[in-house]
Amino acid sequence: MKYPRLLIVTAALAAASPCRGESCGAAHDLMNRALERVRAHNTDKELGDSLELLKLAVQECTELGDAWYYRSLFENRLHLDRIAARSLHQAELAGSDAMQQKLDPFTLATPVEGAQVALTSKVRQKWALVVGIDDFESKGIQPLSVATSDADSFAELLRNPAIGKFPRDHVRELKDKQATLVDLRKSLNWLAESAKPDDLVVIFVSSHGSAREADTANVNYILAYDTNTSTRDDLYATALPMVEVSNVIRSRVRALRAVVFLDTCHSGAAADGLKDASVSTGALDQIREGFGRVVISSSTANQASQESEQLGHGYFTYNLLRALSQSKGMQPVRELFDYLKTQVPAQVMAEKQARQTPVIAMSDRGADIVIGVESGS
Repeated sequence: MKYPRLLIVTAALAAASPCRGESCGAAHDLMNRALERVRAHNTDKELGDSLELLKLAVQECTELGDAWYYRSLFENRLHLDRIAARSLHQAELAGSDAMQQKLDPFTLATPVEGAQVALTSKVRQKWALVVGIDDFESKGIQPLSVATSDADSFAELLRNPAIGKFPRDHVRELKDKQATLVDLRKSLNWLAESAKPDDLVVIFVSSHGSAREADTANVNYILAYDTNTSTRDDLYATALPMVEVSNVIRSRVRALRAVVFLDTCHSGAAADGLKDASVSTGALDQIREGFGRVVISSSTANQASQESEQLGHGYFTYNLLRALSQSKGMQPVRELFDYLKTQVPAQVMAEKQARQTPVIAMSDRGADIVIGVESGS
């Protein structure tokens, strides 16, 4: 989506609030807005608009080293080399985790060019991160009913030697108190560092999602156990930006097979004044860039993901588990989605009189992934 530069500056200023110590929530959000717009092939106009957001971020919070670092990357892309060098120096002075890790959202971990040659017929190892959060530290966040049950069942299915065939110690499950913002980031980093090019990676997340604006249904943040939703500034500083998940999959996970299942819109109201939200088309498109990426969201942006106390699961996860169990994990992800898009809407309409339609985004190449394939086969 393209915006006139004046509108971007106006919107950013409206979102900003004074920097408060280490949080600088509004500045973090401005930085995330810039990163959300990154694609493998941005125009100079798009790069310039994102750069304006990063300039506002460092004005809002001068000690936000990551914003200085990303600003230098955008300036380099625009051939503003001398200015980029100054921004990089500011990142060094402020301290930037992104700079230390040499993160680059413009570089795909699995570029299409040459990936097919590197992809062998064997899967070396399999890795998974499974997250489910029902209860939150903040009493202002509405608890969920079956997110941890969904996570437990999905993790056990992956570990099942007859279905998922994942080594038990290669499936990391985070639930409730274990799923703090720090733990989520550490675990995403664990995936990026563990997975090699000929591996398979699976991510499953069930929690509240939050839109940036109250009148939209597109998720910009995933609520962690310790997320604070007292103000928008607190939310921006303590929730997991969806763009972080996107960038880990796009630019850090080198595995040529990666599947993401997202269940981030449940009750319609995550907290007072905070709308529950589903994953945006932009986030799905960003994750699917490169080779061998598949992301499936439980519902469209304007729908809620329904839960069933009788089933003990959300309808999306119940049918996902059922499809994987019936096929012993050997059904390609594309066919799993065909099953989900048939079963979930019919079941939800019959039992809840509501609409829920799963959504898929896939890389143009390498997306025929089988979750239950045995390592080394």
